[in-house]
Amino acid sequence: ATRSVYAATKSALLGFTYCLDQELKEHPNVNVSVILPGPVRTDVDIKAKGKHGREYGKRDAAIQSGQTVERCAELILIAVSNKKLESWPVSQPVLSAFYSAFYLSPGKYDGRNQISVQSLAAAGYKLQSKL
Repeated sequence: ATRSVYAATKSALLGFTYCLDQELKEHPNVNVSVILPGPVRTDVDIKAKGKHGREYGKRDAAIQSGQTVERCAELILIAVSNKKLESWPVSQPVLSAFYSAFYLSPGKYDGRNQISVQSLAAAGYKLQSKL
C-alpha cells in the first residue's frame, strides 16, 4: 500500500501545481515549481518504515547510486531561480530514460507505462508477463 500512496500523492502534487500555476498567471511576481527528484543518496532507504512500523534497515542500490544531496539542492535552486514550472533533478542515465518516456513517446507506445513497469519491478513487485 505504501507505493500506491506515494504514486497518488505525487500525481496530486503535479495536478495541484499545474492548476495553481494557471490560477496565479495574473500575479506575475508569483511563481510555482514542482520538483521531481530522482534517487538521492540519503538514509531514506534504511529509515523507511515497513510492516508493523519497523525500519526497513537495508540499503537500496538505486537510491545509493543516485546524486548527492548537494547536487540535488543545486539543481533545485537553478530550476526555481529560472522560474521553471517543472524540474527533474535526476542523474544520468535515469534522466534520459524519464524524458524519453514522458516526452518523446510515439503514439502507440506510452513510455510512462514502461517506466511504471520498471519502477514496480525495481520495488520488488512480481509482474505477470503478457505473452
